[in-house]
Amino acid sequence: MRGWRRGSSPPASPTRPRTCDGSWSPSSSSSRSLDLKKLPSVSETIDWARVLVLLHAAQLDHAMVRDTLNVLLKFESDIEAVQPQIADLLLKARREAVPVR
Repeated sequence: MRGWRRGSSPPASPTRPRTCDGSWSPSSSSSRSLDLKKLPSVSETIDWARVLVLLHAAQLDHAMVRDTLNVLLKFESDIEAVQPQIADLLLKARREAVPVR
């Protein structure tokens, strides 16, 4: 990456948004364990990451995930199934995040 030096944190990108605590936000791996009509594809995950970058999301919080879930999940029934579990999914994602050094 241009302008990025070894030993420093790489900049956020549309495919890898950085959370404010310095860790990379996970993709939709947590949602893959759910029973959904259609699991998020790689392209939907990238689209979601781009939306988060465009919204200048410094971190993933309940409201941000809830408000952008329709980009990641295509069926209303899947969105309704995931909404009650957002807090648990965020907690799991934070535990699995790898800190950037």
